[in-house]
Amino acid sequence: DGIPLMQGGGPIDGHPLLLSPYRTELGGILALLYLLNVIVRCNDLREGTVTLFCDNKTALENVFDENPKRGIYPMLAADYDFIVIARKLVKTTPITIDHRHVKGHYTGDERRVEHDLNDLVDTMSKQFRKAPPRGFTPKSLSLIHKLQTAALISEGAIVTSK
Repeated sequence: DGIPLMQGGGPIDGHPLLLSPYRTELGGILALLYLLNVIVRCNDLREGTVTLFCDNKTALENVFDENPKRGIYPMLAADYDFIVIARKLVKTTPITIDHRHVKGHYTGDERRVEHDLNDLVDTMSKQFRKAPPRGFTPKSLSLIHKLQTAALISEGAIVTSK
């Protein structure tokens, strides 16, 4: 029971042929982790817990994997550029970040706040896609983040997946 204190949407950059619902979920998780990290650091918080809900179980598992695989093969995973930055934010944020999968498009009798939040995010995403604000269109060449170990650029776009 409550109201969102902040909300927003934005483009997900990447090669147009490799954009997927999975990448958009990772982009949302990444944006939330970044915002959380800024809030925690600006307010000098050292303890506390926050729960991140997402209807994409694979995205949650990949970001919050406590024992990520090492070597070259993980870098070839779909959307590794987002995963590596999200994992670093999870590790460097000084509060506990829990995560829970939420059933998307829930219509059952045991509706909870996380279902309402998921519906809100889905609605915001659809609205953004239909009418992105001026200057907020996806770019095929994502910014290269200092945490990226390797990036493959093809036809003017970063390809770090598939």
